[in-house]
Amino acid sequence: MNFRNWRLSLGLGLGLVLGAIGIALGQGAGLFQIVSPTGTEQVLVNNPSSAYNNSVALNSIRNATGYQYLTSASGTVAPTNAVNSLLINAQPAASTTINTPASPIDAELFQVCNVTNAAWATNTVTLAAASGSSLATGVTTSLTPLAARTCVELQYVTSTTTWYQVR
Repeated sequence: MNFRNWRLSLGLGLGLVLGAIGIALGQGAGLFQIVSPTGTEQVLVNNPSSAYNNSVALNSIRNATGYQYLTSASGTVAPTNAVNSLLINAQPAASTTINTPASPIDAELFQVCNVTNAAWATNTVTLAAASGSSLATGVTTSLTPLAARTCVELQYVTSTTTWYQVR
């Protein structure tokens, strides 16, 4: 093998090695799996028509749901925006008011669920809108009795600042 062929072979070999390293390093770059999302994670959203990127909370992306599980409830329960399902696994111990999340996003879903094996029948449970929003006419506000293993589900409409009952 002469010097020219040796130099060509060395250059090709080096190019292949560097190319393979580049491909290996590029696999999965920027991809991370969120195993147990809480809703407060920040997601980078690219805008192809702009030089700017936006960071948004995971719970503000539609169909991203979080829950809060309560083994007892009394007084006023005020879930955060990261909570889409309020799961109550006991007859509320006293008169209880459940507020909708404050500062909701458009199309946000929120449900209050009785996950026990019996209807809530003993104490008064009331659903109320958080400050700055309202409940549409006809929304079920008295959750006593709420049958076993059932939910009342609401959806928020920003243009009217109103929660509407969907189930």
